[in-house]
Parts: sequence; structure tokens; C-alpha cells
Amino acid sequence: MTGTEALGQTSVRKTKEGEVSIDVYGLLTTEPNEIVVPIHRKAMPVILTTVEEYDVWIRAPRDGGVTSASAGRYPRDRGARRRS
Repeated sequence: MTGTEALGQTSVRKTKEGEVSIDVYGLLTTEPNEIVVPIHRKAMPVILTTVEEYDVWIRAPRDGGVTSASAGRYPRDRGARRRS
């Protein structure tokens, strides 16, 4: 899956706590494919398995801050499994 991490970020999250140092993680998501939509209609994790997929995802034109690339929507024919 595709994500980011920023370890040891210092910020004020709550006024009472003051400045704290935390690890921050993020997971990139995209519109769900036909397998995921019955489980979660809003999003699914981006799965990039090749350098080419990464390149398409990272260089795709942006539309409202969201990539318009279809890379990352793991296709049904590449090993996705149905829940039984």
C-alpha cells in the first residue's frame, strides 16, 4: 500500500498538553473497485506494485487536490479475493 510517515513531528495538538512530539502516518486512498465497494463505498487503499504504476500515480494531473490517475485501483484479475 502507499502511504507516508513523518517521525518525531513537533506540534501543538491540544492547548492543555502544549507542544508534543509525535509520529504521523498517512494512507493514500482512491475510489473503490467493484470488489471493495460492497464493503466500503467511499475509498480503498492505493496499491502500487510496479515502478510504472508509481510513476503514473505521482505524475498524474490533479483535479481538486485529488489525483485523476486510475493507478492504484487494484484490478480484480491481479489476485484480489472475495470475502466468503
